[in-house]
Amino acid sequence: MLKDRLKNFQENDPKTRPKKPSSDDPKNQILLDIQKSQTRKKCLKISKVLDPQPSDENMEQDSDYIDMDKLRNLTWTGIPQTEPQHRCDAWKLLLDYMPIDRGFRSEMLTRKREEY
Repeated sequence: MLKDRLKNFQENDPKTRPKKPSSDDPKNQILLDIQKSQTRKKCLKISKVLDPQPSDENMEQDSDYIDMDKLRNLTWTGIPQTEPQHRCDAWKLLLDYMPIDRGFRSEMLTRKREEY
C-alpha cells in the first residue's frame, strides 16, 4: 500500500513526471506535419463529397445528390474544424435536417426556418 502511494505521488509530482516533447524536437515536428497533412487530406475528401465537381466520365451522373455512405465513412472519426462550413453542412446532412438533393435544398431550408 505504501509503495502504491509513493508511485502515485511520483507520477503526479511535476519534478518526477516525464517531460512532454518540445516543439523544437525534429521528431515531434515531423509528427505534427504528418497530422496536419492527414487533416488536410480529410478536408479535401469531405469537400469533394459535399461539393462534387462533375468530371468528364460522369458528367450527368448524380451531380445533384450527395453520397451519404461516403460522407458517413469520412466523418466517422470526426469532422476537422479547419473548414467550418463543411462541418456545418455535414452535420445538417447527417442529421437529415438538409436534403441530399441540391435542387430542393434552398426550398427545404427556407420552409424549415419558417416553421421554426
